[in-house]
Amino acid sequence: MTKDEDSYMLIKYLIRVISLSFLFLFISQYSYGLDLTRVYAYPVPFIPSKHTYITIQIKYSGASFARCTVYDINGDKVKELAGSNDIIWNGRNDMGNLVSPGMYIVKIELEAENGEYKKKIIRILVQ
Repeated sequence: MTKDEDSYMLIKYLIRVISLSFLFLFISQYSYGLDLTRVYAYPVPFIPSKHTYITIQIKYSGASFARCTVYDINGDKVKELAGSNDIIWNGRNDMGNLVSPGMYIVKIELEAENGEYKKKIIRILVQ
């Protein structure tokens, strides 16, 4: 190879590296990913005689879809909920009965539009 060809190949390589660097910066600047620190439930403890529902907040997490499965302390499924905004649970099971007081586990599965998928487990006390 001549010196001019070497220079041309080097310039071509540097342009490719710079282009990829700008693409990476653009993607990382505008795709935030799922933020599990912004996923929580309130009010806790949930008191059915005082509160009408419990909110599982996901709207600031970056998720486009969420599925929540509520389990009792024995691991039995109580209720399955899904949505694309905050999820509301009225404290009732799949048969429509008010759940008994105790600790409940909520498995939250989040999915973003870019295909990213994360899970989070939270505990809810029902009094």
